[in-house]
Amino acid sequence: MKRLPPPPPLPFEALQDLQAIEAYVEQALRDCNEFISFSLDYEKASRILRTSIVEALRVQLDYYCALPNYRAVWLPQLLQDTIRSFLGLFPKFTSGEQFSGEMLTGAAQGSMHGERG
Repeated sequence: MKRLPPPPPLPFEALQDLQAIEAYVEQALRDCNEFISFSLDYEKASRILRTSIVEALRVQLDYYCALPNYRAVWLPQLLQDTIRSFLGLFPKFTSGEQFSGEMLTGAAQGSMHGERG
């Protein structure tokens, strides 16, 4: 099976916007982590991730969809890479794996409400 080339790199401005979203997510997840018990406020973390995944995808898709060589087949890779990136933002000793499905749901719901991603 022929592997498609990855999407081109984001322009610097879009990359900065994406990094700002990731910095917000990282700090917000840290803020909802209970350090004494090493537990996470699940509802708050879910809300942060579901909202932020839509915004992170919007930043990327605003750029990629405007390209003359845009390919819709890039979307699954962008989604997977963005989810993987968000999972890496969880505080130490806290796993975010249980939120993967919720981020997929958030992305799907965001696209149903007229947003890209």
